[in-house]
Amino acid sequence: MARIAKTWAPQTLVTRYGEAVSSSGPPSPMDLREVYCCINDEQRVWLLHNLVNDERMRKAWESLEKRRGCAEGDDRKWAESNDYAEDLWLECLGIFETWSRTPKRSRAESAALFTRIADLAGQLGAELMSLETDPADSLLGLDLIEPKQVEDLVRALDIIYQAEKPMDGRHQLVGVLANDLLQPFTVMLIRLMCEAREKAKSNAGLTQPNSPDAIVHFFVRRLNAYFVEHYGARLHRQVSLVSSAIFNRDVTEESVRALVRYSSRSKAA
Repeated sequence: MARIAKTWAPQTLVTRYGEAVSSSGPPSPMDLREVYCCINDEQRVWLLHNLVNDERMRKAWESLEKRRGCAEGDDRKWAESNDYAEDLWLECLGIFETWSRTPKRSRAESAALFTRIADLAGQLGAELMSLETDPADSLLGLDLIEPKQVEDLVRALDIIYQAEKPMDGRHQLVGVLANDLLQPFTVMLIRLMCEAREKAKSNAGLTQPNSPDAIVHFFVRRLNAYFVEHYGARLHRQVSLVSSAIFNRDVTEESVRALVRYSSRSKAA
């Protein structure tokens, strides 16, 4: 196994890497900044290759193993019940998968989108409420649950409670109850309007969505959040090492601090 991975790499990942390349051999180098949609099999193997072969990962793995042994409280419980190397590998994959689903909108574009949604929800709610003065015009008495959905729910209840003989009128009763549980449509629109306005102020979106390094910045912030959650600290050096190894470029501690600081400042704004 040492032939295809460094001896200092965590054994669980060395084994996983060996299985991945046993038939095809080591992967060809590639730029993981080019992951736009879902990460493919070749990119997964190259990501794993970097985690077990790039020299920058040696210090990262050594540091994380030591910190795992010094964890306390809930962090200690997590460290003892998880393989830290396997967990980091899965986290890295998860970040790439999240990136593939993240709309490539700037913060200004996101703010404009959510503001537009809030305005439309408010306008529609106001229009519907204006119709309540004349029952003949009202659209608020519509059942929001289709008969087919009621049938599916009844069938599920029969299975859950193993009812041999469904009681008479169950469809009507379930339909009435389900519709009663729903808030009035105008109330739902008001909630949608308020939520969209909060989203518009939340600085959602990417700093520079069209930059080749947008994915690197995204990865750095997500990895930093992961370390804070599971290791109880901002491990800027470890974020720098892991990011540099994965993207095969120099992601400095200073740049990590700047990215994390900017992200925190934006959320607080």
